[in-house]
Amino acid sequence: MSLLLAIDDAKERPQIVEVGEQGEYLLVLYKPQQVASSVNSIVYRARLVRAEEPEEPGIPVVVKVPFENTRYGRSCLEREIEAGKHYADHPSIVRVYGGKISKRESYVITEEAKATLKLFLRKGGLLPTRQTIEEFTLSLLDALETVHTDNYLERGPHLHRDVKPDNIFLYRCESGFRFHTKLGDFGMWGSQKEAEEQWERFTIAGTPNYATPDIGETPPSPSSDLYALGLVIYQIVAKTEILPEYPQRMQERDLEPLQKDPLHPILVKALAQRESQRYHSTGEMRRDILQAQSMLKSRNAVYRQQVPLA
Repeated sequence: MSLLLAIDDAKERPQIVEVGEQGEYLLVLYKPQQVASSVNSIVYRARLVRAEEPEEPGIPVVVKVPFENTRYGRSCLEREIEAGKHYADHPSIVRVYGGKISKRESYVITEEAKATLKLFLRKGGLLPTRQTIEEFTLSLLDALETVHTDNYLERGPHLHRDVKPDNIFLYRCESGFRFHTKLGDFGMWGSQKEAEEQWERFTIAGTPNYATPDIGETPPSPSSDLYALGLVIYQIVAKTEILPEYPQRMQERDLEPLQKDPLHPILVKALAQRESQRYHSTGEMRRDILQAQSMLKSRNAVYRQQVPLA
């Protein structure tokens, strides 16, 4: 069960790597099919093609390659691959096809998305045609509920620890006019117990702007992921890619411009300064979003605008 990694400008011969129970594939990366890059990695568009059917179009995928193959980078990719195998059949979690981790080269192979939520926000914060905010949020809550209630390898509940628009991916539904959201990039994923132990050593995983206001006093928990999701909802409602300079200092008065939005009460609770005032479970947030759904229907026209995806 292997993949052939072929990059046009590779200086060395392609390497054979293990990818799990996906059968025999050829993984072909077409230059210059770079689709994204970040501080830590670069992403290439590729296809998985069965070795015995090389003429078939294959499966569209992307390959994430870290800029520096450090121990920390390899650890993140290992987590992403491990989580991908564990959540392989979840409809709201990005599918991972495999990858390779070694001192010589490391990468992870995932299904290709149409875009990230960050791209939508960059283009004005408008949601796809005939789709509403609660649909996006409920899909993400389904993913987080699975993670938070997971006792994988008897380690207890798990946390994503890096919920943000960059890690929320959009996939076109069969209808062609709707999109489904999936949570991806599980490089920080781990058990809550592990996160608490790291916190006690003053080590905090994730993106600083999406960390809870009381992270210095309160260890990571499911509430931490839900706070980050609250910030994502805020960005969608406010139609902005950019968070306030100090998002952790956001007070209820900072949300007053959104007071007429049905999701305003949810934002107030999700972004509260103290953990005791925030959501503690996906079930709590889901209940409030479902209650707001009827109010949202009357405002759907505001969000029924389509953003062209390049």
